[in-house]
Amino acid sequence: MYQNREEGDIMANQERQCYLYICPNYPRCCRAKGRGCSLERDEEQEKLWIQEEECNEENGYPFFVEDTRTKRYRRPE
Repeated sequence: MYQNREEGDIMANQERQCYLYICPNYPRCCRAKGRGCSLERDEEQEKLWIQEEECNEENGYPFFVEDTRTKRYRRPE
């Protein structure tokens, strides 16, 4: 699958998903996946979910990847 452990870790990090709606970076992050509540959960997918203690203000949001595709609305001045 992966040539070495480091490559596997990098690929796994690229596949990580975020469902931390309370995060201030959530609307601008490429890893943000959920947009609402879901009762169905896939245990395999849950392994890829970023946990709050992994990505927060104290540790500098290491999983944050800015989504440059989103355009933020600005009110006309």
